[in-house]
Amino acid sequence: MRGVICTVMTLLLVFSLRAAPVYVSSLEMEKAGDTTVVKVVSTGKVTEKHAFLSGTRRLVVDIFDAYHNLPSKVFDDLPAGVVKVIRTSQFQTKPVPITRVVVEVEKEKIKYNIFPKDSVVFVRIIASGYPSMERYVARKKAIPKVPPSPLPPPREAVIGTVKVTPIVPESVAVLDTGRIGVGDTIKYIRKKIVYNARGLRDPALVVLPTEQMVIGREKAPNVERLKLVGIIRDKDGYAALSEDEKGFGYLLRKGSKVLNGRVEKIDSTTVYVTLEEFGIVRRVKISLPKER
Repeated sequence: MRGVICTVMTLLLVFSLRAAPVYVSSLEMEKAGDTTVVKVVSTGKVTEKHAFLSGTRRLVVDIFDAYHNLPSKVFDDLPAGVVKVIRTSQFQTKPVPITRVVVEVEKEKIKYNIFPKDSVVFVRIIASGYPSMERYVARKKAIPKVPPSPLPPPREAVIGTVKVTPIVPESVAVLDTGRIGVGDTIKYIRKKIVYNARGLRDPALVVLPTEQMVIGREKAPNVERLKLVGIIRDKDGYAALSEDEKGFGYLLRKGSKVLNGRVEKIDSTTVYVTLEEFGIVRRVKISLPKER
């Protein structure tokens, strides 16, 4: 019986550990001889896929099942060496969270190997002719939890012209006894609140958040958050009517600028967009919702 209980407890512990989200928490770099080692440290076991973009001198490492929790997205204060800058981002959150790490190097041709080991992804770059360096570490500082100080007992509160004062009506007596018997009548003290609204706004009015935009200068829309409303055709070709999650509308044509890219093509049902992020080009399409 004890063995069965121990097995069940072990399985519960394993499943709870698997269910806990994993975060990329720190970035480290050090040099030993001609080898520069970049360590991407997470809070749990991770896997990775990588590629070297020779034309841009960038090593792109995607860390799967991990959320970005580094203190910055761009690390350009690195010690002098073969690594120029490291850029990081939350590449995607669904269906699987992926944290992307881009290591930009000085040379076009380098020797490297990348592999994960438990919670750390190692990026080893072999290149001679660079000086030694001190160990570089970047991680978020833990914020100490300070217990809240106890609040003093409320006596009288004044907020603007609002005054809250405990009032005992003359007709109500306060029960002053250590015991309550059957049939006793329990009296209570209630607070009387007086509010003078003259010259003040309604405290129950909810102020909605607003966003200021310069007339004639609309920002480039994020296609990941756009909803295609309709497509029209005129003498200049197809044009797409879209709106974002805040209700702002956008008219897109072939060649229109969007965040990190441009509109390449529009047909009767779909808008085709080319995006470039960290030197990687990908294509996104937005289609009209199908009629039910």
